[in-house]
Amino acid sequence: NAYKELENKIVYYKKVAKIVELIVLDPIHSSIDPGAVGKNGLYEKDVTLDISRILKKYIDDSLKIKVLLTRNKDQYLSLKARTNFANRNAADIFISIHCNASPKSRQARGFETYFLSEARTNEERAVAAMENASLMFDEEVKTAGDLNFILYDLAQSLFLEESNNLAEAIQTSAERLLNIPARGVNQAGFYVLRGAFMPAVLVECAFISNPEEE
Repeated sequence: NAYKELENKIVYYKKVAKIVELIVLDPIHSSIDPGAVGKNGLYEKDVTLDISRILKKYIDDSLKIKVLLTRNKDQYLSLKARTNFANRNAADIFISIHCNASPKSRQARGFETYFLSEARTNEERAVAAMENASLMFDEEVKTAGDLNFILYDLAQSLFLEESNNLAEAIQTSAERLLNIPARGVNQAGFYVLRGAFMPAVLVECAFISNPEEE
């Protein structure tokens, strides 16, 4: 997944790896973009950073695989900068960490894992719309052309099967370990996964809008 960004085009090739050597974890939201806020005042941007730090420690200690975080403090980072970080470091896997939220019901519960593909249900589209709302803070999106979007979607389509398999592996393992409902593997058009030149998934860890899960 090495690549070069030239003046008006992106040149890349798919890296074939026998083992995973580098994982990039992406604690979503930061600074002026707090994400969802729980009834008791918990900010999504704080939860995702804490979870990412804990997960990094687990991987460092048990798997001896190098792990990088897209951010390690409450500093603003655009959605595109997150995948750019993974690309620059030639990551083997990109995992974006999120908390779910339901504007309609505080009773919604559970965790789910997404990969980038066209949404099939209204619920998948609603989750993507909520997460893509962070685009309002991204100046670079306003100047991005249609060609760039096509190139980014094409890049991730190369890893569609691997991303699907990764999402299923995460979801299956989490079902064994967590005592909250499993909402399955889903797909939607998350901007933060666009342009990632490696298998990439988005994990909705739980519902911050549910006081119990918060």
